[in-house]
Amino acid sequence: MAEDEIRWGPWPGAGWTPVTYGAHVRADLADDLAARLRAWQLVLPFWSSFTGLTAAMLRGWWVPPLPDHLRRAGRISDAGFERRGYTMEDVLYAASSILRDADRALGRPHAPERIEAWVDALRPSLFSASGRHRLMRRLGLEEENAEQPGL
Repeated sequence: MAEDEIRWGPWPGAGWTPVTYGAHVRADLADDLAARLRAWQLVLPFWSSFTGLTAAMLRGWWVPPLPDHLRRAGRISDAGFERRGYTMEDVLYAASSILRDADRALGRPHAPERIEAWVDALRPSLFSASGRHRLMRRLGLEEENAEQPGL
C-alpha cells in the first residue's frame, strides 16, 4: 500500500474522494474497496472491526443479497417514517420534545410524566452537573467553593 492512497483530515485537497467525514481515498481509487476500508480504519476506533460480509466482499466471494428493508439505498420516508435530527442540547435539556415526537410517530397519547425516567437516568451521569460533582467528590477532587475555608 502506498502512503499516498489514503488521507485523513477535514480537507484533503484536490484529487481526493471522501469515504466518510475525515477519511479520503485518492480519486482514482474511489471504487477500490480495499482502499476505502483502509481509509475507514483511519477514523474508526481501534477496537472496531469489519464484518465477515465485508471480508467476503473484499475477497470477491458471493455475498447474499440484503433484504429490501435493509438496503442502504432505501429511504426512511419510503418505509413510512419521518427522520428527525436532535442536537446534544435537545437530548440533555429538552428531552420532552423528543418524547413528544416519539409519541406522535407511534400514534400514542403524549404523557410528559414519562420523561422522569430519562431525568433519573441522566442525573447521576457525567452529562449533568450533579453527576460530575458526585464523581469529583468520589475521587476526592472536589473543588473548594466560596463557602469553604481556605480560599
